[in-house]
Amino acid sequence: MSKEGLKDSFEAMIDLAYILLYELKKLIYPLLLKVKQ
Repeated sequence: MSKEGLKDSFEAMIDLAYILLYELKKLIYPLLLKVKQ
């Protein structure tokens, strides 16, 4: 595997992680608000 390919796949993984975290936050935030009430 070339360095460029490795860098690209690493960046793609980071992008995916950010999207997952964002989606999780959207799901978890309302649940946390419900629990606090």
